[in-house]
Amino acid sequence: MASDFIRVTALLLACTTLRAATVLKYDTRAALITDTSGRADIDFETVRSACISLPEPVGVTVSGVNFNGGVSRFTSSGPCSPPLSNFRGFVLTARLLPSPAVAPQTELTATMPAGVNAVGFDIGVNYGGGFTTQNVEIIIVTADGEQSFTVPVTGTGTGGAFRVVPQFAGFLSSHPITAVRFRIPTTRSDAFLILDDFSFGQIAAPVINLTSGVVNGASFAATIAPNTWITIFGKVLSVPTRPWKGDDFVGVGLPTQIENVSVTIGGRPAYVYYISPTQVNVLTRSDLPEGAAIVEVTRDGVKSEPVTVQVQHVAPALFMFDPENRRYAAATHVDNTLVGKTSLYEGASTPAHPGEVITLWGAGFGRTDPAIPEGEIASGGRPLIAQPVVTIGNVRADVLFAGLTAAGLYQFNVRVPDSLPDGDQPVAILVEGSTTQENAFVTVQR
Repeated sequence: MASDFIRVTALLLACTTLRAATVLKYDTRAALITDTSGRADIDFETVRSACISLPEPVGVTVSGVNFNGGVSRFTSSGPCSPPLSNFRGFVLTARLLPSPAVAPQTELTATMPAGVNAVGFDIGVNYGGGFTTQNVEIIIVTADGEQSFTVPVTGTGTGGAFRVVPQFAGFLSSHPITAVRFRIPTTRSDAFLILDDFSFGQIAAPVINLTSGVVNGASFAATIAPNTWITIFGKVLSVPTRPWKGDDFVGVGLPTQIENVSVTIGGRPAYVYYISPTQVNVLTRSDLPEGAAIVEVTRDGVKSEPVTVQVQHVAPALFMFDPENRRYAAATHVDNTLVGKTSLYEGASTPAHPGEVITLWGAGFGRTDPAIPEGEIASGGRPLIAQPVVTIGNVRADVLFAGLTAAGLYQFNVRVPDSLPDGDQPVAILVEGSTTQENAFVTVQR
């Protein structure tokens, strides 16, 4: 049942899917903590307490990534030994072969403090003699798995003239990063892995736009109501981009969270359909009260600043096709093909004919009988309690069915008036004293 609903709503709310806990490269850098020469394992909590007294995070944000500010750097070769001096960034040097008498140590593990979503560093490999390009394998370990990346590092010169050429690598994860592991394919007794400007931090808090940040998901107007699809626009609302999928559902219950992203309206959870860094689509509760309501987005436990919206009894709106600046209402023929001029969707859309039955799709039209099941996948047709008035070309159309057919999705089967001429005809639906948006059209052709 969930898969059927996903297929239906995909027509109206389609978007790109990425795998959960995707680790993305980013290209910003900041600053961090200490030297760990000779270590095979780096526990930054231990380094923080045993080696250097670090300043508290000061909330520096670089390209949407929130980093700690202020760092210290060792100027001596021994780990945790003075003297210390302030410096922006530090060099972390880890010897991969501590002794020829023991098995080669080809892997370095850096464990992260709790809540880290971003890491970045310059990486290089130092050999005392000749040098060829080495592919260093970087394994990003997150709370729900790990992903591997290969970074080529190069150097120039030989002997005393040798020089490492650092390569920057940065990663941003949708789930907390618990550790970073480094591997090189070959080792020698004089091999060192060099990490410079190693930095970590958290993604900045989600931000809802103050202007037009919460709108009707069909019309993009500032009118929302119970059981209405709404769209939230902002910044860093999510790391991954995807709609809900089958395993997000529990039985017939709609998901209130995807990838640790959730939304509350009036302090109660909404049903999350789609997440991305700049847009989240949710369905409001059917029992959402009228009046002022606070909207908040939470990502990985971090809340946005609240935004206040006004909830109306109904907020009728037609879904719109995206081409031509959302001029045309989303409509389908009885065979489920798209209604529109042939150039709207080449090879997929055709005009409506006078006398033909077409289906219009919308959101926010109000109560049904039987009632809307709170938080569940709607099954079967649930007719509207209030009889709607549908006009096409300013002529009243016969309504064969008007009601809810999927969660938050209202369907109107209407007959196109016989008297309409060819061309783009305005379409509107009036229900309980409110009407759908202006400048919505369907194309009619005899």
